Amino acid sequence: MCVINAVAVVEIWINRSCIGICKHLVGNLCSIYETRPDICNVEKGYDLFFKEFMTKEEYYSLNTQACKILKEAEEI
Repeated sequence: MCVINAVAVVEIWINRSCIGICKHLVGNLCSIYETRPDICNVEKGYDLFFKEFMTKEEYYSLNTQACKILKEAEEI
């Protein structure tokens, strides 16, 4: 998951200029990496929330596409 813009877990995100930025992101690194929520962990997030809806390959592909779109939007 693209942590800079991911807004799936509302309770850990803040809104800054309508762009969701994780409050635990410090210097482009996750300050709670070892204890991050399951949705922020690609493997656990897939197993817990998405595996019934898509294959792991589809999940990885969608995550990659979403990150590319969000990174391009940041450059605008």
